[in-house]
Amino acid sequence: MIAKLQNQLDDSLKVRTISYAGVYKRVFRPPSFDTINIVRSRGFMTSLLNYQGFFYPTIKDTFLIDTVSATQRRVTVNFKVAPGKQTRLDSIGYDLTTPELQSLALKNKSESLLKRKWCFFKPRYC
Repeated sequence: MIAKLQNQLDDSLKVRTISYAGVYKRVFRPPSFDTINIVRSRGFMTSLLNYQGFFYPTIKDTFLIDTVSATQRRVTVNFKVAPGKQTRLDSIGYDLTTPELQSLALKNKSESLLKRKWCFFKPRYC
């Protein structure tokens, strides 16, 4: 889950590096820091968590600007994510207006793809 959330970071919050012979790494064209990208990243993370069945996540962020030298500044951004409870299917009912379809649905209830206690988004992976 952490890797999926890290994947939701806005591109301008990610550090791009170039590796020389696998030994020396250098930051390549660092983007300028803007707090609007934190807001966008929080939105992306919230969307991912909603898709996974977490409908009330709490995402808090902090950032620290560190002045290394007169021409060099570094920004550290931290996100604290509390996804909350995952929504699971507790009861499943069928209420179709056509009596024939209603009886067909109830007759084939055991073959339904919806099962109790399954997660809201992907039942096979909960």
